[in-house]
Amino acid sequence: MTSHRKDSIQRHGASRPHIHSVAKMKIRLKVFARLREICGFDEKELTVSAGITVGDILLELKRIHGGLAAVEKNILFAVNQEYCGQDTVLSDGDTLALFPSVSGG
Repeated sequence: MTSHRKDSIQRHGASRPHIHSVAKMKIRLKVFARLREICGFDEKELTVSAGITVGDILLELKRIHGGLAAVEKNILFAVNQEYCGQDTVLSDGDTLALFPSVSGG
């Protein structure tokens, strides 16, 4: 069963623009495997502040879903099906995927 939700995440911090002066955009967030179990959804649409980074999204997800902190070092990120880092700035319409790294031999 696919769970679709709309949520809002804004950028935080003194160095970032005040929420009321920041343009909004929509992104799609997908989480896979164990991360889906921790977050309780597999896909959702988010309304976020323009200029938000992958790391900003991760911080907010960890605040909401505390279990992510325990696996944070093993999370891989992709924007529009290309691997990226936490410093990647998201654009309107992007799809951000979070999935656990695979280890083993």
